[in-house]
Amino acid sequence: MSAACGAQATPPSLARFLPAVDAATQARHETLDAIELHGVRRSFSIDGRELVALDDVSLRVPQGSLLCVVGPNGSGKSTLLRILAGLIPAGAGSVIVNGTAVTGPDPRVGLVFQEPRLLPWRTVMDNVTLPLALAGWSEQQRVERGTQLIGQLGLDGFERAYPAQLSGGLAQRAGIARALAMEPDVLLMDEPFSALDALTRDHLDEWLLSLWQRTQSTIVLVTHSIGEAVFLADRVVVLSARPGHVVADIEVDIPRPRSIRDAAAATFTHAAMRVREALEAGSEPLGDAA
Repeated sequence: MSAACGAQATPPSLARFLPAVDAATQARHETLDAIELHGVRRSFSIDGRELVALDDVSLRVPQGSLLCVVGPNGSGKSTLLRILAGLIPAGAGSVIVNGTAVTGPDPRVGLVFQEPRLLPWRTVMDNVTLPLALAGWSEQQRVERGTQLIGQLGLDGFERAYPAQLSGGLAQRAGIARALAMEPDVLLMDEPFSALDALTRDHLDEWLLSLWQRTQSTIVLVTHSIGEAVFLADRVVVLSARPGHVVADIEVDIPRPRSIRDAAAATFTHAAMRVREALEAGSEPLGDAA
């Protein structure tokens, strides 16, 4: 068995792999909203019927903040991320990211899927640097940037490994590295750790906080876990059952910096109770449009 195949242990703290952030980078993220949504609606046509996934969604995400989105199955959480990423258009309303209306994919916005979606015939290095290859970077530039990312995400030694040789945690970190390749200002994450065991998930949540605190990028993360949302976020937005709309926008008052020791306690905070109440209140579907 290869070293990659045997890498099942919970990863250690990865803070030492993360770059320091300078004052200019931090200041850049303290002024404007990174994301603005106003009256966003999105529907799909299924068998001749209109199914409304999102309806009248409005929210603002300040630059450099970490927002978590929770909601029942089918509430449009993943649809919301795909609209923000420019993969699908909103049917109505306005979507503004970094001060610009979203009309399509933007290299300043990275997206991490529920599954790593690594190409099985490409090594970790080649998967991580794929966006750079598509953007026309030279091989030397790709290797330099890929080496930096692999070091930052604690993937040293797995550069030549293939996805089938990686544990779930390592594969997801490779997917995150790929999303960070173009140095996005906004990182969208769709339940990135949902398939992992609880202990690995806790450690990667702590690692994600370290990454965010050091880069001060804006992160929007979708999760079904109330505890995870409260542990990670500045604010938790709760969506209703379909058609999804915002039923609560809850500030989290747990002091920062947070560590893995705070993860278990997050489930029992006042913020978590409010999120749970909002989920219960918004769990009844409002019906589909005719």
